[in-house]
Amino acid sequence: GKNLIIWSRKKQKGTMSELLANTLPIVAQEEGIDWEEDCYEQGQLCPSEKERIKTSTNKLTQKPEKLPIRMESMRHDIEFRQSNRSADFIQGIEEEDSDDHFINRGRMLHTLFSVIETAEDIDPAIERLIFEGVIRNDEKEKVAREVAKKAFSSPEIQDWYFGKWTLFNECAIIYKEKGVLQTRRPDRVMMKDDQVVVVDFKFGKENPKYNKQVKGYMQLLTKMGYKNITGYLWYVDEEKIEKV
Repeated sequence: GKNLIIWSRKKQKGTMSELLANTLPIVAQEEGIDWEEDCYEQGQLCPSEKERIKTSTNKLTQKPEKLPIRMESMRHDIEFRQSNRSADFIQGIEEEDSDDHFINRGRMLHTLFSVIETAEDIDPAIERLIFEGVIRNDEKEKVAREVAKKAFSSPEIQDWYFGKWTLFNECAIIYKEKGVLQTRRPDRVMMKDDQVVVVDFKFGKENPKYNKQVKGYMQLLTKMGYKNITGYLWYVDEEKIEKV
């Protein structure tokens, strides 16, 4: 069977609601039915028929059947390894005194300098790293601004970041070594006319291996066909630029 259910408002002149309000009392009187004024009801509600679930023999279209599972907890030995950060926390060591502090500081500044294309990008770059969660507190933000603005006051650095160079920031150089693909990623490669400048910035102490690293970048660029290549190590904290 089917149901017909109608909702209508009272005192709606010139509408179907007014027609129903005037007609239903007459129907009730003729049928001898005692209807309430606000509700006219006749017959019984017919419940909807349950849909027959069609089962398919196709295993790909069949829905998986839920099966009860039983879980048991088994005792076993657990090897506990504590991170350096948690160890510092438990021992009450402040971040500034932690062994990881200088590593984290260097990573933060390296990330910052990697996204700066020109000197005008310092503030937007810092805001971007705050948004991304790389710079997580006011103290780190202060350090980032002070280091960046001091570093970019050097005339040679200003030339690199003046916007006159075609810039390749942390672009990977892909090459084969003993038949295996390798990648190297210089911090900053700049090109202007026939000049190519490779710069790696460091935030720690000087180390001879860094020279070898930059020379490796220069050799790869030479193999790519570039000729007039100059490499530099920029020790930011020491305010030193070393030509390789």
